[in-house]
Amino acid sequence: MTRTTLFLVACAFAAGCGSSHDMTDHMNQVTQGPHECETPEDAAAPADQTIEARYATVKPDGVNAMNVITFGGTVPGPVLTLDVGQTRRYKLTNRTDVPIGLHFLGLSYDVKDDGTPLYPKSIVYPGCSHVYTMTAKTPGIFPFVDHLNPTKTMPAGMHGAVVVRAPDETPADREYLYFLGELGKETEGEEEEEEEGGGARSFFMTMNGRTEAAPLAIERRGGEFVGWEGFSESQVGNKVRIRLQNVSPSTYHSFGMHGYNFCDRGGMVDASGGCPNQGRPVNILSLSPLEGTTIEVLTNNPGNWMIHCHILDHVAEGMMSYFVVK
Repeated sequence: MTRTTLFLVACAFAAGCGSSHDMTDHMNQVTQGPHECETPEDAAAPADQTIEARYATVKPDGVNAMNVITFGGTVPGPVLTLDVGQTRRYKLTNRTDVPIGLHFLGLSYDVKDDGTPLYPKSIVYPGCSHVYTMTAKTPGIFPFVDHLNPTKTMPAGMHGAVVVRAPDETPADREYLYFLGELGKETEGEEEEEEEGGGARSFFMTMNGRTEAAPLAIERRGGEFVGWEGFSESQVGNKVRIRLQNVSPSTYHSFGMHGYNFCDRGGMVDASGGCPNQGRPVNILSLSPLEGTTIEVLTNNPGNWMIHCHILDHVAEGMMSYFVVK
């Protein structure tokens, strides 16, 4: 996958934003270059966190190398944390050779920071920077993506998440996050394209950008989410909070955990098998593209428990892992 194929002119989320002629004009203005920076003053402006858009190479299964475009040099990108009511300034610096429109879902902001072609100051051209000011008003887990060409850049690795904690959120013994997504280009009726870098396989369904052959756990530690090599783990008696985020641009995923049920409206299954909030216990939940949710379990059943998408083709393509209860 070359850098050219990572960015093809499209605007998958543009429906309803105006006439097709108007949007085409905006897209032409964005993709024709070279461009001067729209907000040159932001290069030296202060920010709470700086994210670099840059190219990288990853091995989702530990073997096959893939060229990717990322937020922060990793797949998935960073996990940002906010409390309800907090405002933060995030600076995007573009180290790629294509324009990037950083778009946050679930947060509140001025329309000039929308990351879409209609608002040029929110577009970050190569070598440029822009500071996006975001306020958290609703608890949950939400993705951030490139909005100029998400159908290409998301499966090429460009996505991250924001976790907004509710004011009444109770502590958990362990807290993990899973990105459910895909990497590469899936072909139909043809052999998959060979990746630059030597690998023969060019498409994966993934958890945290990995298959079960090279797992990556993302855990909240000391107030921040950090990644470490290996399967997520817990101990008998731990309360575990699990954040889930679908980062596929147009594919539904589901999540199931062997040996455990969870409640569809939050909280944990109690000793009688019931759920709070008039919810019901379930073993599988579904997530539409870019949707996120949070579940909780009391890990009282030891073992190496499989977790996976219940669209079985996705499992065959790599979307499974294990949760280890010691």
